[in-house]
Amino acid sequence: MSQGNIRLGIDTGGTFTDIVLVADDGRIAVKKVDNASSNVGDDILNGSLDLLKEAELPPSGVSQVVHCTTVLGNAVIQRRGPKTALMTTAGFRDVLELRRQRNPILYAVFWEKPAPLVPRRLCREVTERIGADGEIVTVLDLAEARRVLADLVRQDVVSVAVCLINACVNPVHEQAIAKLAREEFPDLAISLSSHVSPEWSEYERTSTTVTNAFVKPILRDYVGTLRRELRQRGVTAALDIMQSSGGVMPADAAVEKAAFCLDSGPAAGVMATCALGTYLGIKNAVTFEMGGTTTKSTIIEDGRAHRVNETEIGTPISVGGRTLAGAGYTLRIPIIDTAEVGAGGG
Repeated sequence: MSQGNIRLGIDTGGTFTDIVLVADDGRIAVKKVDNASSNVGDDILNGSLDLLKEAELPPSGVSQVVHCTTVLGNAVIQRRGPKTALMTTAGFRDVLELRRQRNPILYAVFWEKPAPLVPRRLCREVTERIGADGEIVTVLDLAEARRVLADLVRQDVVSVAVCLINACVNPVHEQAIAKLAREEFPDLAISLSSHVSPEWSEYERTSTTVTNAFVKPILRDYVGTLRRELRQRGVTAALDIMQSSGGVMPADAAVEKAAFCLDSGPAAGVMATCALGTYLGIKNAVTFEMGGTTTKSTIIEDGRAHRVNETEIGTPISVGGRTLAGAGYTLRIPIIDTAEVGAGGG
């Protein structure tokens, strides 16, 4: 293997971490690591260094690290995330509670919607209004926004989703709140709907932004620790994170749009199948990926995976389905369309 253009791929699941080294001449070396320790980062680092040593390659020879993981999706499903709040326009505090009129279990009149990732007591209103044409109807009350942020900080809120009405056509008020937070509350993680999901449909935009805020601190700390530990061990290459849509983006950009990486692990497997099918001359295929906790399947037609622009996460398999939505948290993001069952072979 050459020592100047080595790519390192890391896929962390619920049971194992798979690590692959690819040289510029096409040769590969692989390693599977059991996630036995309480710190998955240690398993990643130790496995990567062991693989480099076995391949007789110096850590400085790695030119790119691409990482995909299920840690974000698991955090949402298990609702184990940082304390998150929502700031919205006066009159729209209950968007997360109201959701859409969708029932995933036909005729179950007493079915209860899943609890929002942000409880109602942490959904706060601010005085402002942007019209549907983008014109400012009511100027943002910055003093009120400052008081709201200060109160949330006092309640140990770590991350805030800012989703103001019609911000998708004029983000000026959201940007003003973000600027205020950076200057006076720099430890707060801020997610703006105009950046995460600048589209119409108030509930979908709010749900996506709140989910992004819920997982952003997790990915920020995870990426920061991983990058720091890799550099301390001599791997100074850029760190890229896999997206749910099948592409990759720099780690810093991924932190800002953490919701785009919720299904990064399964997406990597699908893209690998597309590449293998192209190499073998197979344009149509069905992927089947069994992990330690779930199994996912995707259809590939004419060499391309099916993609959708909206999905749900945290949907129990007993009530979820393509035609019966409403059991999970809506995400308006580009994502590879997969079918999932809660059964694994780890």
